[in-house]
Amino acid sequence: MNSLRTLAAVLFISTALIACNEADTTPTADVETATNVQGISAGMSAQAVTAQLGEATLSQTSTLDALTITQSEWTTDAGTTSVQFINDKVQYSQFTAAEQD
Repeated sequence: MNSLRTLAAVLFISTALIACNEADTTPTADVETATNVQGISAGMSAQAVTAQLGEATLSQTSTLDALTITQSEWTTDAGTTSVQFINDKVQYSQFTAAEQD
């Protein structure tokens, strides 16, 4: 029963994060959604990602019981790398290239 509650919480929080995104999420050639973005792969620790990319430009954390979800972004002139961690392990990563003038 507890695992069902945790699963429901993860699905709710993930849906909320996606729904709150104001950006156009239509896939384009500028968006890289592979599981290996800039050397980041599923299962990596938050410490390993921070060692590779430096401190995040933006980071938000939500906790529910034993579940901790962190959404972090690293923004450079080249674009933005977004990473979602669940209990300090990478679950999803995406790179969006900066718009060219």
